[in-house]
Amino acid sequence: MIRKGFRKVLAPIRSFVDHHARLHRWRQKGDRLVANHPLKHLFWEATFQCNLTCRHCGSSCGSRIPEGLLTAAEVKAAFQQIADDFMARKIVLSITGGEPLLRKDLAECCAAITFHGFRAGIVTNGTLATEERARELVDAGIPHYAVSLDGPPDAHDWLRGGNNAYDRTTRGIHNLLGTRGVKHVEVLSCIHPRTIDRLEETEKIVFDLGVGTWRLFIIDPIGRADEGLYLDSPQFRKLLAFVAERRADPNYPIRIAFTEQGYLGFPYEFSVRPSGFMCDAGIRTASVLYDGAICGCPSMSRRLLQGNIKTDRFWEVWQHGFKEYRNRTREGRPGCASCGVFEYCRGGCMHLFDEELGGPVHCHYKQLGGKP
Repeated sequence: MIRKGFRKVLAPIRSFVDHHARLHRWRQKGDRLVANHPLKHLFWEATFQCNLTCRHCGSSCGSRIPEGLLTAAEVKAAFQQIADDFMARKIVLSITGGEPLLRKDLAECCAAITFHGFRAGIVTNGTLATEERARELVDAGIPHYAVSLDGPPDAHDWLRGGNNAYDRTTRGIHNLLGTRGVKHVEVLSCIHPRTIDRLEETEKIVFDLGVGTWRLFIIDPIGRADEGLYLDSPQFRKLLAFVAERRADPNYPIRIAFTEQGYLGFPYEFSVRPSGFMCDAGIRTASVLYDGAICGCPSMSRRLLQGNIKTDRFWEVWQHGFKEYRNRTREGRPGCASCGVFEYCRGGCMHLFDEELGGPVHCHYKQLGGKP
């Protein structure tokens, strides 16, 4: 009886020690990745145009075809160049936007890209994923899809600007799942104050759709987002507890994770996602934007652009650029300089970095009660 009680007292201490041991190993892995910067993940922002007017859009996309959009010939040349210099089959390519399915030549571009061996998937709002379009894209070598679905019909339509977005999105998911050759469909959900108390309702919708993965986000203060879309601290903790509980259940029927949005601290790191926090931008991840600009990820400030695929060889930019991305020191992050967890966080995600603050515009660790 005494031994059992002793184990109960020791359990949280052991959990804390194990957590920090994992963090230390994860930091060491991060140091090696920064030194070697192997390109593993590439975004292609196929367009900046979108058919929805989402309240939270981090890119502030619009309805018009953007000026300077890469032509199909330029896209093909860009990925030919990248395939010549890198092992394409080792690179995961995420095709995003805007809404990529608005590009009439998308399948043509995708066929040329996947010919080189890139392992490609599309991030879409799903509203344009007709049976015909799904077939066309699968035939072009795209077997993986991530579709934004943020909650029950009223909540999803409110966030996405109406126009029966929910019905069109769920129909698109069904079309993708019903297309021979589609290997995986996942749902991406942005959780905000209107949906934080409807997680179980949203979960049932995700289950009923029959997708394989559910990834949950919160809305960060970038782009069109305003304060009414941000979770407060208790709401954020509620979301993380929801995810952690399900990830700990060996019988949970699908994969579920909170996304790589920021360092969370104990006990959330490793419990709400399969690895610890690391902003991969410029370390393992890069992007080619709609106009050919090269940067870390599509949500970055254009101040952090490193070149343009129209005029620069991507390999040269990757090898000799991205210095600010890879040299994340306390000196370069004065707003984070005195923080006790800087070695694990390194100033947070690059897309949230603010020069005036000398740190992120939002710190997830502090929101959860962490002591900087």
